[in-house]
Amino acid sequence: MSIRGVLQLNKLTLSYCRIGGSSNGMRKFIAEELPKLKESWPAVDIGVAMKNGHHPFVVGEYVHGNTKEVTCRNEDIKGIMRQIGFLQGQYGMPVKKIQHRQRTRRPSIQGAWAADAEIAVTVVP
Repeated sequence: MSIRGVLQLNKLTLSYCRIGGSSNGMRKFIAEELPKLKESWPAVDIGVAMKNGHHPFVVGEYVHGNTKEVTCRNEDIKGIMRQIGFLQGQYGMPVKKIQHRQRTRRPSIQGAWAADAEIAVTVVP
């Protein structure tokens, strides 16, 4: 995702285990799809880290310094691409809880919504 033309995802790190069964998809992804991904996203720094004894995961680092981590345990190549696309589509900002309902001093000109309102439908030939 970009804000005012600036891509928010700055760095992507793929972590996997060398011998773990849950990392099979990640190892295939690194061997087959990673070079294509690096060519298609030259602005994003993509790195690989081997962490033996851990399940595979992807870490996205964003422009303003926040990071998001997504697990890729037992995922195939399409699942890993979906997780990377999820990280690429995020702003990287933490989710903020809405504290109170939004109110306005100027209600709608059309009036309040009612479930029993009759809707006039006109058919144009």
